[in-house]
Amino acid sequence: MSTFNGKILEIPEISVDCFENANNLDSLVYFLSHCHTDHMRGLSDWRFQNSLLERPDVYLYATPISVRILNHRYPQLEAKLIEIATSNSTLIKIPYKNTHLTVTALPAGHCPGSVMFLFETASKNILYTGDYRVSASDLRKYNAFYSMGEVKRIDKMYLDTTFFNRSYFKLPPRSDSISKICTVIDKWIKQSPAHIINIKPSATYGSEFLFMEISKIVGMPIHVNSKTYNLYKRIPEMDETVTLSATTQLHANCGSEFKEICKKDKALIRTIIPSTLYWKNRNTDSDCIEIGETGCYRVCYSCHASLEEIEEFLSFLKPVEVEPCVVPSSPREKEEMFDLLEKVMSTYQSRRLEEEEESKLFKQVENAPNTPEKSECEWDDVLGSPVNNFKRKRLWLQDDDGDE
Repeated sequence: MSTFNGKILEIPEISVDCFENANNLDSLVYFLSHCHTDHMRGLSDWRFQNSLLERPDVYLYATPISVRILNHRYPQLEAKLIEIATSNSTLIKIPYKNTHLTVTALPAGHCPGSVMFLFETASKNILYTGDYRVSASDLRKYNAFYSMGEVKRIDKMYLDTTFFNRSYFKLPPRSDSISKICTVIDKWIKQSPAHIINIKPSATYGSEFLFMEISKIVGMPIHVNSKTYNLYKRIPEMDETVTLSATTQLHANCGSEFKEICKKDKALIRTIIPSTLYWKNRNTDSDCIEIGETGCYRVCYSCHASLEEIEEFLSFLKPVEVEPCVVPSSPREKEEMFDLLEKVMSTYQSRRLEEEEESKLFKQVENAPNTPEKSECEWDDVLGSPVNNFKRKRLWLQDDDGDE
């Protein structure tokens, strides 16, 4: 669950994914990365809505899918919602200020419509990842991360640290998990039309991509309750994924209560539980599925990046500072997270500083007036050893109990 308070400290006029508290009510531009409840805190509060509606030049920016969902939930805010295109840079004027902000929404791979936000000002580049799961190889293909053939300097990254933990170092690709699930489904439902599958997700929302892929591969829709159906029908990609008809053999949260389904003949029901927490400290390299004593299948499935994937992302962009956006409540786990972050950042920070210093020195040499040619020893004196010129620093926000 996100613990981010909504404020991008380097751009105090904006708020992202949190709309409660006085600091966010005064913001001049709002952004929403995706429509999951822990990123929408405060949106339904009358104080936020009044503050947004009463200021004619203040808007909330989100992807087209998120805007459709917001219009369904909060029709009174329709005039205050602006769609932002994915992978294209958008110049936004900050109202009541003589300044502009460039923002690029990048696919985050967490759920339909989810994005990261790359904010660029005259002096800073800030990346807010939101919830994400995109492979490191795919992230390297994002053009927005490059300028003049070089990786852009990221001054600060607000990072999804849901599974930034040694207990979740490696998580199977979603395609592998989905393949395992569909194999179980196919074997079960082929026995008879009365054999059904109960897909039991860990949360009311968040399984959109999973549902889409299962429905597409198996070739039938998933029966859900009316509340879930009314939300998912706002997502064009899910038009044929869910249904209100109980005749399908695939069911999920279609009963009177959460995690229950409409069918009751347990002998003909095969339950599949996709989750990540259950697999803590377990090796998923050998297998990511197991069957329990009751015949229930558990499958390791995650729409958040693993520790390994986060490390690769950090090593690619080499952000100067990092702020975790999912901080554990336990003091011990919190300390472990910051210690691990320090260790990961130290693997690239010293080298990044060396490269920056070398670049500055070579530019000074290039721009220097013509002088007699120096010997190798003299150049060694000029360039020195960058690694000796810098001390490692903790470059992220220090632990502050008042920030939670």
